Amino acid sequence: MAFHVPAAYEGLFEEVEGQFRLLLAKHIVTGITEFQFNKWLTNFLTDEDRYLAARLLENLTFRSQDMVGSAIAHILQCILPAELRRLGLRFPSIEHFMKEVSAGGAHQPVRFVEVEGGNQPGKSGAVLMRELHRLGNVHNGLLIKAKDIKSQTASVKALVFVDDMLGTGKQFTDFAKANHLDEETGKRKLIYCPLAAYADGLKKLTDESPWLVVCPVEVFGQKHRFFRGEDVRPEVWAIDRVNLVADVRAHMATLCERGGISTSRYGLELLIGFHHATPNNTLPVMYAKSPWNHLLVR
Repeated sequence: MAFHVPAAYEGLFEEVEGQFRLLLAKHIVTGITEFQFNKWLTNFLTDEDRYLAARLLENLTFRSQDMVGSAIAHILQCILPAELRRLGLRFPSIEHFMKEVSAGGAHQPVRFVEVEGGNQPGKSGAVLMRELHRLGNVHNGLLIKAKDIKSQTASVKALVFVDDMLGTGKQFTDFAKANHLDEETGKRKLIYCPLAAYADGLKKLTDESPWLVVCPVEVFGQKHRFFRGEDVRPEVWAIDRVNLVADVRAHMATLCERGGISTSRYGLELLIGFHHATPNNTLPVMYAKSPWNHLLVR
């Protein structure tokens, strides 16, 4: 049987649509307008399309501005102080450390580095630097670009790389090689703090770059992939335990063809979004533009 709406889920679309509108109305989901949501829904024409849309929304992990602020606070107040203590640096309290980070100054032992992609600044890296300042109250003087790493003095004991997503690990590996980060390890500790990480990419980066301390705020894995199969019956779609994975993929391909979206852009087949950006490992039906109407911002 081709992809279909199981009898037990015939009202799912209306239920999930109503729940998502409530999240928008209460500003629990930020960065998405109701108009934007309505436009995205117009991409889905048939009952099968709308059922798939409901499953996309239901499995979306979205981090609002407040949630991103909490993730940044976790990095600044938990991860970073713990790593600095391992270096022998002590602060009277977390509050004192946060005041120091907010005050800035050349004597501070930490610098936050923008993660750049290729020869051009990575959009998410630049945005995260702004969010560190805006939501984390980090002094602008402690935010640097990769080109400034070599000029840091010996008083800088740690470089902290904050990013939104560690997927396969390739992007950061390329960034590290381009900027010869391994040469810095004898001078200072290098800490990579993505807001989210995929388990396989996390292991790969940890194995290949033992000089790097990797501390993600959240970790996602196989169970978060949209096209995942059941453990016992891998051919059956784990999300509804009725449709076949092959049929779900085929229907998604039909939608992508209609919307001018390349199926080669599936990445890790995740559904993760932040109020400020969408990782490229999220399915493109969430963020693709023209003629497709996007829901998330890439």
